[in-house]
Amino acid sequence: GVVYRLPARSANAELALLWRREMVLGAYLPLWVTVRCERKPRVALAFVVDRTHRQYTGNLTLGEQADVLATAVGAFGSSADYLERARVALVTHGIVDPYLERLAALVARRRCTVQPSASEVDA
Repeated sequence: GVVYRLPARSANAELALLWRREMVLGAYLPLWVTVRCERKPRVALAFVVDRTHRQYTGNLTLGEQADVLATAVGAFGSSADYLERARVALVTHGIVDPYLERLAALVARRRCTVQPSASEVDA
């Protein structure tokens, strides 16, 4: 994953924005965790999925995950776009996650084959 260091002068405002974005549905638990940055332990705020939340799907296969991500859209945009932005951000930082790479490739293939619904065609 990626850890961000917030400048002290804007930390409160940035944390407020982050909190609003991540905690909007209550699907995550905010946890203080120890991470390693530059070989030193640091304390960081992490948002970890709440496995008791009604939106938690449990263990889906890679294909099932791709099916959902290829079509799901929320208040902040499509899940496929979010996945691609996350993948690119990691790659930009020199992190290539083989699982995300496989998932993103499957999602891209599914998006090419998904047919629009009747309401989308009539719009």
